[in-house]
Amino acid sequence: AGDTQWSVTKIGVALDPSLSAVEEGVQKGCDLLVVHHPLIFSPLQKIDLKEPLCQAILWALENHLAIISLHTNWDKAPEGVNVQLGRVLFKDGFLPLVPEEKTWGLGAVGELIHPLCLRDLMASLRSLWNLSWVVGYGDENKPLCHGALCGGSGGDLWKEAMDKGAQVFITADMKYHQILDACSAGLSLCIVDHGEMESFSLASLAALLRTPEIVVFELEDKGPLRIVSE
Repeated sequence: AGDTQWSVTKIGVALDPSLSAVEEGVQKGCDLLVVHHPLIFSPLQKIDLKEPLCQAILWALENHLAIISLHTNWDKAPEGVNVQLGRVLFKDGFLPLVPEEKTWGLGAVGELIHPLCLRDLMASLRSLWNLSWVVGYGDENKPLCHGALCGGSGGDLWKEAMDKGAQVFITADMKYHQILDACSAGLSLCIVDHGEMESFSLASLAALLRTPEIVVFELEDKGPLRIVSE
């Protein structure tokens, strides 16, 4: 969204192009908002300024704040979501779960830095990725040495994880029957929050965009999601 002729000297980075992220970007004087998730995910049937999405679009354009969504490009990038998640979880030499030419691909698979039982791995994930919650499935006493992950909704890739030798697969948004089938096949699972998992990579995205001429802010992005967990 925006005009390709607008100049950029300040960038705000956020997970979502929420109204609060747009407002914070405008408040900080940003010219560009770089987000992970798309501005328009489902087709708009009408422009209704009572809707937060339409309010965000209007507020951005009125204040000359352009918006760029990276989405799958950042998922697959050599320094993107999956690589950043994998760097703190796996030993050096980890690989893409689904490799692609000229880029990284989807997911990551490798040897865990420390062999852990399922419950200890869940606690480690909460600490490493700053997560509010983790749900685990599997034998909590079985030592886990080899794992796979996919940032965001990766439930479709559990078979690829097993084929690559993973004992545990970590992702978000798995469907019930995906979980059932994976566990029946002997794969342990860790299910985490979609947004929190991907947010871990935003500091690295901001660092890549930052130059001596361009100021980059990591926005708080106080969107509508409020996680309540025990």
